[in-house]
Amino acid sequence: MYRIIPLCAALGFLMANAEIYANFDLVGPFVPGTGYWSDVPYGDMEFGPGKITTTGSWDTKVGFQLLATPPVSGNAFTSSAAAAVGNLGADVVPGTFSGAGIAVTHGPFFTLAEGQTVVLSAFVKRINGSAGTGNVYLDLWGTSFQVFVPNTTSEWQFVYGTYTSPIQKDLVARAVVDGAVTPFDEFYVDDLAVTHVADFSPPILLSAPEPMTTSALVAAGLVGLGVSRRFLRR
Repeated sequence: MYRIIPLCAALGFLMANAEIYANFDLVGPFVPGTGYWSDVPYGDMEFGPGKITTTGSWDTKVGFQLLATPPVSGNAFTSSAAAAVGNLGADVVPGTFSGAGIAVTHGPFFTLAEGQTVVLSAFVKRINGSAGTGNVYLDLWGTSFQVFVPNTTSEWQFVYGTYTSPIQKDLVARAVVDGAVTPFDEFYVDDLAVTHVADFSPPILLSAPEPMTTSALVAAGLVGLGVSRRFLRR
């Protein structure tokens, strides 16, 4: 199954400080070893099985952590079951959730230059598919940029979005669950990455679609986004 879902696009020339972004979703299975992206620090989750440390403050965020403001019952673990690539992935378990949201995230911050375009991406699997009612998404904290993970399937998805910053910013990448969260909103995330747009390519689907025509791209609002057709081995 293949989907390209343009979820949000901002026209930067209308406002001097506009953020520009567009989002996409691929539903697996994927050809192993295809695609290219650059994991954020610890974003490959290969830092040993076990519970991911919880923090309630950005000031103490070092390495890969679960960001949650008490009282929140959510937990996150690295496990082989949650791995899309390699040996380990992160299993985010909302539990009896309450609060403003929980996120697995990395530290320290990275700096995005004015006008720089990057691709935020990850493999995500919503364990219970449409039974989940919360919002699961990737984001760049400090911006309005979000890459939502649909709850229409419990298959592995590769979600990604392009983001262009109007000014220099210090940012951090996160995988988040919030909103109407229930225990059914457990999800796996692996290979959380931020990649320069010129270097990025998504993984190949085992059943690859026919290339989209120019007219189809126009209809989908994707022309001018510079989607790479190169497929590189990681």
